[in-house]
Amino acid sequence: MQGWESIVNVTVDALADQIIETRRYLHAHPEPSGEEYQTTSYLESQVLALGLRCRRLSTGRGLIVDSPGQSAVRTAFRADIDALRIEDAKRVDYRSLKRGVMHGCGHDAHAAIALGAIRALVRCEGRLPWGISWRTIFQPAEETSQGALEMVEAGATDRIATIIACHVDPELPAGTIGVKVGALTACCTEMVVVIRGRGGHAARPHQTADPLQVAALLITQVYQLCPRSIDCRQPAVVSFGMIEGGTAPNIIPETVTLRGTIRVTDKTTMNRITERILQIVRGLESSCGASLSVEYLSGPDAVMNDEQVVAALRRAAGAILEPHQIRTIELPSMGGEDFSAYLARVPGALFRLGVAKAGSTQIELLHSPRFDIDESSLLVGTKLVAQYVVQAARPQQ
Repeated sequence: MQGWESIVNVTVDALADQIIETRRYLHAHPEPSGEEYQTTSYLESQVLALGLRCRRLSTGRGLIVDSPGQSAVRTAFRADIDALRIEDAKRVDYRSLKRGVMHGCGHDAHAAIALGAIRALVRCEGRLPWGISWRTIFQPAEETSQGALEMVEAGATDRIATIIACHVDPELPAGTIGVKVGALTACCTEMVVVIRGRGGHAARPHQTADPLQVAALLITQVYQLCPRSIDCRQPAVVSFGMIEGGTAPNIIPETVTLRGTIRVTDKTTMNRITERILQIVRGLESSCGASLSVEYLSGPDAVMNDEQVVAALRRAAGAILEPHQIRTIELPSMGGEDFSAYLARVPGALFRLGVAKAGSTQIELLHSPRFDIDESSLLVGTKLVAQYVVQAARPQQ
């Protein structure tokens, strides 16, 4: 290990208590998407205490922090800061103090890592063999897929050369990371299907056009026919998660609404599935006597990790971890991630950070009311971000 790599690692180790304290404070004081005002204020106060300037978005949510100096080429790290509307079921000192809201997706850890990396890079300034230039983006509203668009519109990707982000992974042990070139997450589209029939008495279904029956047929046919309509080598998931309709068990309703999600890793497959659903809808209209409308609401695109940025992350991780601790992710997740909005403008990559506690016999997955992390993983994430920033600024040999 080179001298400057050791400087970075030792500096982060000295900040361990602060990094953990930050994560626990954020975990105890969560704010859901669209309401991250106090979280932004807290992070802003911590940044200003370091003598740095930062820019708060006009919404009052979200923060852009730049390193001192006016270098036109920077590398950026994105940390999301919003929480979920879930009741925290853990019994720990840092349990959420806000009823019905908790950091069940690790965004508190992401923000703590980002702030820890800022502190480390500030301390390393002047002790490294070359100057460094960086930007940290504290982003709201990742869970609603709106925050990245807000940050990009506010100029978060201006004058950026590359951008990275991390996401905690409770299925990887603490002390490891996961990386993948290409598609890491899914392209997501929400669908809303409104079925309008003819209501009536449940004892006389022959006098009605039952929208609940049509809903049942639609779900069955979508689940049966969509998988037969696409190349089985392409990842694709179609799921319905909501059915709304009816007021009483003996009344056939007039209207039923279905809401679901389509998740793929390429737009061609998405187009094929949406077309197939429309064909199914038209067929049901003609056979059941109901009218159906379908609306598609586009969500985040797939996160497409840049090959060169992933290679740079691997090199940076080599200053922290052993080769067997740097794992290759073989298959993409079908979850969504709005980090893709940055990658539409700047090459970058998102890596997975292992947070599973050693010896744990039961894994609490993301969005679980009992979700927690092995806090030793915070140091791994902070070191990797700091190492990446320093290596990215290294003068060309």
